[in-house]
Amino acid sequence: MIVLAHSDRLEALDHDDFGRFHVDASSLTEDALADLIAAGVGLYPHADPGHVWVDVDLLVRELDLTSSARRQDGWTRMLAYASSKGWVDDHATRIAAHVERAAENQH
Repeated sequence: MIVLAHSDRLEALDHDDFGRFHVDASSLTEDALADLIAAGVGLYPHADPGHVWVDVDLLVRELDLTSSARRQDGWTRMLAYASSKGWVDDHATRIAAHVERAAENQH
């Protein structure tokens, strides 16, 4: 699953691919990404550079888990794996994601 970061919202893509979870912010400048995080749309600052926290409830809504048992199973497995690696916060409300950026937007 890819979380595509637009200037004003997030959009989940590849709903059934749980092996490539990340945030694609390639179209945003560093300032625009910071503004999106501050806007409260479901991204939160992370202590590790190049990562953000993503709101789990946002992902559940975007994935429409009730539409597919296979998707529900993939989500459950991804969340369990992320938890085992320490990539889920203490309250299981946020999951860490790597942020992919275009080279020209990283400065």
